[in-house]
Amino acid sequence: DCLFQDNGTNQATGANALTIYGGGAWAKGGEPLFSNCEFVRNKAIYAGGGLYMIDCAGMAVDCEMRENTISYSYLGLAPIGDGGAGLFMWDGPIASNCVISANTAKHVFGGGGVSMRGDCSLVSSVIEKNHCLSARYHPEYENVYGGGGVLVYDNSVITDGLQIRDCVVQSNSVDSTSTGA
Repeated sequence: DCLFQDNGTNQATGANALTIYGGGAWAKGGEPLFSNCEFVRNKAIYAGGGLYMIDCAGMAVDCEMRENTISYSYLGLAPIGDGGAGLFMWDGPIASNCVISANTAKHVFGGGGVSMRGDCSLVSSVIEKNHCLSARYHPEYENVYGGGGVLVYDNSVITDGLQIRDCVVQSNSVDSTSTGA
């Protein structure tokens, strides 16, 4: 029952001192549990504007991620980034009964709502009204990514290790430089 709101910028100086990962919260290792939490208007540079979970048995249950952003252009450098403006998961995490809406990924690989890699699960959740703007070419994979709602990448396939089930994915969008809503 926590609120993670307006994190990622240094309000004291007004500078764009954004965290690279997890503007609202960042979790690596262990078994973190985010239950009935809201992640609102957080900003990150690389991935997970709202919530970033990696290499853990973490869970986000009955959470809402809305109006979060990621944009590699904050640094004024060449565009790159893993995406997932609302939620980023890699190897282990589970998100269940979450609402992920109105998030925006700019100048990254994609995933306006969610970005997933490796063994993780997205279950019984609603992913809607998210946006991917100016998805970028990844030279290693020779591909342009996108995904206004969900991005699954890095040679991941939807198997027993990575699951998306019983979800509603609707009204997500990409701009003309991106692929897949």
